[in-house]
Amino acid sequence: MSVFFVIFIVVLFMNSMKFIIVGKAASGKDWLQKMMVERGYVPMRQYTTRDKRDNESGDEYHFVNETEFKEMEKSGKFVSVNFYRIGWYGISMDEFKSCNVAILSPANVKDIFSKYPELRSLCRIIYLDIPVDVRRERLSMRYEGKPGDDNEIRIMNDENDFFGFKDYDVKLCDECEISTFINNLTPFQKW
Repeated sequence: MSVFFVIFIVVLFMNSMKFIIVGKAASGKDWLQKMMVERGYVPMRQYTTRDKRDNESGDEYHFVNETEFKEMEKSGKFVSVNFYRIGWYGISMDEFKSCNVAILSPANVKDIFSKYPELRSLCRIIYLDIPVDVRRERLSMRYEGKPGDDNEIRIMNDENDFFGFKDYDVKLCDECEISTFINNLTPFQKW
């Protein structure tokens, strides 16, 4: 086997690798994905019934109403569906296949890889396990004065959702580790 063929296979494998970002509220998931997108990675867009946030452009999700969402779910469009606090979220296989970076919940990870275990070897799961005091501060800045956002309930729900979560490849626990990861990330190149 030639050296060029081996290099081609390695590059092809790297470019087919998906990165899945998992983390509790205010752990930096959106920021990490944004940094990866700036390096050429293609993000997955989930479908959601929740309202668009003030700081969102509208490209982060496919925003649909609840009737449309339920019709898509009934037709089998989604490989994983969950309800989180203020809306339904659904992941389509088309979106999952076309991206190379995605933000998922532990429930999404379990759903997708229990239905399609062959996909697990093509994914690297990055778990952002940021200390609760840092996340609490970020949440208070993000939702200060907004009605209906109880940060302590959000933190408690995350503890339940992440209890026993072990299906990850890399665990990053602070901003320094996340920055090191980003700085060593190879820019994505399509061949």
